[in-house]
Amino acid sequence: MILEFWTALTGGAATYKVKGNATTGAIYVEQLSSSGTTGGAATLTNVSTTAYASNLVLSATPKKLFGLSGYNSKATAQFIQLHDAATLPADTAVPVVVFNAPPLSNFSLDFGANGRSFATGIVACNSSTGPTKTIGSADCWFEGQVL
Repeated sequence: MILEFWTALTGGAATYKVKGNATTGAIYVEQLSSSGTTGGAATLTNVSTTAYASNLVLSATPKKLFGLSGYNSKATAQFIQLHDAATLPADTAVPVVVFNAPPLSNFSLDFGANGRSFATGIVACNSSTGPTKTIGSADCWFEGQVL
């Protein structure tokens, strides 16, 4: 049996319908007009680094982040931070989301079907400290899905 769910969310002036298939894990995004009729398709954009990096600008404009995954190639744990910014903020900036990335391991964060809104932009980075940004070295792979 295929289980499906859907939810409506607003991004800027448009409303989107996010539909997921619980059996296959597929996610579909459809743009709706204000009357609730189909107004064209919108798709999640995958953004990733092309080599190990200390950061990734997922979007320089307001967007929703649905998921972030990556790999910490460092032999020690470090923090992964998300900043509501259009460019990489200066050290000591306070992140809006922070989580631990274990050594030599994959990491992931899922904001579900509604995603998480960022008013300015979306920047992911590594840091040696959790509560404020202290940029690390280029030792992470980042990949995220934005709409």
